[in-house]
Amino acid sequence: MNWKNLSANEKAIRLLEENPTKIDWYELCKNPKAIRVIEKELLVRPENINWNRLSQNHAAVRILGNNKDKIVWSYFSANPSAGELLQERIEYEKKMPKDKKNPLDWAGISKNPSIFTY
Repeated sequence: MNWKNLSANEKAIRLLEENPTKIDWYELCKNPKAIRVIEKELLVRPENINWNRLSQNHAAVRILGNNKDKIVWSYFSANPSAGELLQERIEYEKKMPKDKKNPLDWAGISKNPSIFTY
């Protein structure tokens, strides 16, 4: 089996839960159906979580909202579920010095359909 591809497959969650040592965490963190698996892993081995990929996962907004310091804003900027967290970050960045370390990606924001709800 190709566990990398299975980790990205939304229909393979049960199989992945039954074989946790074979999970490709890079792929799984972007899988919107894997939120329950990711939440469990955060409790026992948070180092397995790929925050770049998770920041792109539209289903991970609750996890990201509870771990704002780990959000990779350049990836999260295009996340269609970013909504309120993105608006909050825009307001925060307005007050930040120009040499910020983890800035928003305005190209990603421009493509993000959720910005038109604010």
